[in-house]
Amino acid sequence: MAKTSVIDIKSARKTTSPKTSGSPKTAGRITQKYIPKKDFADTYDMPSYDSTNLTLISRDPDWIHAYWDISHSSVETLRSYISNEFEKAAYTLRMYDTTFVNFDGNNANHWFDLDFDPKATNNWYVNLWCDNASFCGEIGLRLHDGRFFPLTRSNVVTTPRKRPADRSEEIWMRVDDSSSRAPFVVAEVKHQNKQKSTNAHTTSAAKKRIYLSDDDVRAYYSRLSPLLRDVLASRLARFGNCCRAR
Repeated sequence: MAKTSVIDIKSARKTTSPKTSGSPKTAGRITQKYIPKKDFADTYDMPSYDSTNLTLISRDPDWIHAYWDISHSSVETLRSYISNEFEKAAYTLRMYDTTFVNFDGNNANHWFDLDFDPKATNNWYVNLWCDNASFCGEIGLRLHDGRFFPLTRSNVVTTPRKRPADRSEEIWMRVDDSSSRAPFVVAEVKHQNKQKSTNAHTTSAAKKRIYLSDDDVRAYYSRLSPLLRDVLASRLARFGNCCRAR
């Protein structure tokens, strides 16, 4: 007859907790290992798609973020064009101020260059010196004699104002039958009238609607002519010496 072994259930349930030697008692507390924080570094690379492009994003009134991608084929094409001078050329981000300009590549208000290492970065924060300005950029190579060979051109961005606009004049446009007409302003023209009996001078005022051309509107919104009355002065000269836009 086979022997059967009887297991004591009470003794089987007893477990012994391992003793930790050399560590203080931490009953009721949770210890956490100290992990030092890494220093923040504002450097990163944008993803590359093996194409040549440049994109500008307006961050705030003083900064524009530019990021680009330069394909190997574009570099090799330019290398074959400028041949021996390629090795001495500098990779350049050229920024054009195109505020109130229909930019064609040669008529910018002004421009400036930022050289970069294509192996080190593919994006840049561009610091500006004025707000409410439009900019366009080009990525290319600049030779030692100043010649610039662009690889691609970016979009046009306009930075916001730092403060509310100072202008309070109103320009209106009337729309009839789904067709728009030229914009206009309502100006108050003052005339000086001389009475024959008393030789006294009286002043009368009349409201005049003055229509504006595209050049008038462009000049009004440009920084070169900040006041609307400067634009209307020549228009209202034949109506009187004093004029006031309302």
